[in-house]
Amino acid sequence: MKHLLTFSVSLSSAMLLCSCAVTGDPTQGGIFWSESMAQDRIAQRQSALQNIESDTARIQRQNRQMEKRLNP
Repeated sequence: MKHLLTFSVSLSSAMLLCSCAVTGDPTQGGIFWSESMAQDRIAQRQSALQNIESDTARIQRQNRQMEKRLNP
């Protein structure tokens, strides 16, 4: 009977650990987060930021050109 209880507890623990998702966001992953996934997440965010900054600079250039046309 003791072996059955031990086996059941072990199996339940294993199932709980397997059902936990590993994430790159330590605020969402608790103890199950991956540093490499976090680095990938950071790289993706930096790339998105660079794209936004590039778009912003392009729009600012266009605005300056339009202002020159309107106010020669």
